Amino acid sequence: MKPSIIGVVLIAGLFAIAAGWIYQSLSTSLVTRPALDIPSDIDYFMTDFTYRVIDKTGNLDYQFQSRYLEHYTEDDVSRIEAPVLLVYETNDHWRVEAVIGELYHRSNTMQLSDNVVMQKMGGDSMLVRSESIFFDPDRDLFVADQGLVIELSNALIAADEAVFDLHNQVYKLKNTKAVYYNENS
Repeated sequence: MKPSIIGVVLIAGLFAIAAGWIYQSLSTSLVTRPALDIPSDIDYFMTDFTYRVIDKTGNLDYQFQSRYLEHYTEDDVSRIEAPVLLVYETNDHWRVEAVIGELYHRSNTMQLSDNVVMQKMGGDSMLVRSESIFFDPDRDLFVADQGLVIELSNALIAADEAVFDLHNQVYKLKNTKAVYYNENS
């Protein structure tokens, strides 16, 4: 009987060691996981999305895409990572990219910041670079008040401020310096 009792004790001992090891590894992994930090002032977020706005006639007015957006309830502002904004006008379309965007829901406006590149697509193409551009879709306006550079096929224009009225195709620049290129040379 002694060998069978010793065998049962050994098997029970191995089982107890294995159970203790499994329990310890599970409890250690639960303790070492960082707590998920969810801000209390965000009511929703979106990833890899496209937001489209239709005008009164049923045509696409503008849209923006981003890999990530967070909406803050207290300010009613959405912070957007790497927004790409497409604005559709009757004659020309515009594409605007930035590192950061903020969508102000109450006023239906958007602030684009950090390395903003605005490109007019179509016949008279134009490239605008700035650190900050404000977009008011209800009035079809882009406003740059922190300096900008406009690249055209035959000119380079620097300005302190600019207002781009897309609907009327009127661009107002303040304190400009321009360099024009001769197309024949």
